Amino acid sequence: MEAGRVLLADDMGLGKTIQAIAAIELFHKYLDVNKVLIICPTSLKYQWKSEIQKFTGRYSLIIEGLIHKRKELYSEKDFIKIISYGAGRNDSEFINNWGPDLMIIDEAQRIKNWKTQTARSVKKIQSEYLIVLTGTPLENRIDEIHSIVEYIDRYRLGQKNILTCSILFQKAQLNTGYCIYLALRNLFLPG
Repeated sequence: MEAGRVLLADDMGLGKTIQAIAAIELFHKYLDVNKVLIICPTSLKYQWKSEIQKFTGRYSLIIEGLIHKRKELYSEKDFIKIISYGAGRNDSEFINNWGPDLMIIDEAQRIKNWKTQTARSVKKIQSEYLIVLTGTPLENRIDEIHSIVEYIDRYRLGQKNILTCSILFQKAQLNTGYCIYLALRNLFLPG
């Protein structure tokens, strides 16, 4: 949290959305965050809007439609804007011009493959603060976890140490889930 970038990796149904909404309020109150961008799958945009209204009473703007309409919506003075991954891929210039203070990336497995255009575009969007949510942390391959964590803190995992373990286990056809657990546990232990 000191760096303003957080990974919230928890199983589905344990309240990541509510925790992120509470974090929005804390970031606003204590860190003067006034522009929040939520990037999520298209199917979750209205759920985010509903949950934000329910728990905070705040209005949030869903940005959708044709490019000229979306461009216009980015210039609106709303506190929270919600977009799909497709808009994140196509509108990064408009988003960076608007300049969100805080970004929330929901269902971060959508950016786990660093080779895709969506992952590359979303990772180019700039914000001082970032919250990344994923409900499938250990179902991913090690290079996919690396892609997500690198987005949060590009220096935390380094280039080789975590990927080497994965490659060795995959060549030996061993369970990489255990390798992922060990590698992440050792990297994220304090001190």
